[in-house]
Amino acid sequence: MSLENLFGNIGKTLPSLGGNYLNSGHVYSVQIESVRVQPSQKHGGYNIITEFKVIESSDATRQPGTTASWVLSSQHVNHESNFASLLAAWKGISVTDPSFASLISPAVAREACSDAQPIRGLRLRVETLGVATKKGGTYTKHVWSRSDNAAPAIVAPVAPPLPEVPAALVPPLPAASFPPPGWKVHPQSDGFYYKGSEVLSEAKLRELA
Repeated sequence: MSLENLFGNIGKTLPSLGGNYLNSGHVYSVQIESVRVQPSQKHGGYNIITEFKVIESSDATRQPGTTASWVLSSQHVNHESNFASLLAAWKGISVTDPSFASLISPAVAREACSDAQPIRGLRLRVETLGVATKKGGTYTKHVWSRSDNAAPAIVAPVAPPLPEVPAALVPPLPAASFPPPGWKVHPQSDGFYYKGSEVLSEAKLRELA
């Protein structure tokens, strides 16, 4: 091949996305970098390619900071249901939700792969499972969920503080009744009270009241 022909087909090919894949039997926390649809160079269909950065990992070969990809081929019969798992995690919808079929629509799938890239930057949890195929091989199934799927803490509402009442508006405590029950004003000595044979001055009786 001459140097002139080295790049002769450069405009007729598409750059290859992906490369590193997640291994089965592990749990990862990843940050989505992109979700794209690309025509397959191996068959007449399409590949749905999700690229992400590993944030946390139980896999020694896919440590935090590394990048990886998930490729779904339209030639595989389960590509839609597998992609729906990612879409449900993005939208925060449980796959057991009765409205799942109406909420995860073709429009949602197209939105995820659009130039707007609405999933970029989202942090998700993905568990990888080795699933046997009918031909005797295995493929790695990705089960997606929100990494923040823990139920939010329920915070009890805090009652607002009671407004301060100006001292002038605070009613005084009711004065104790005087003289105490059973005591009477002495008829012959001003400032004295008696109860039976006991006689006390007003000042003394107030101290005891």
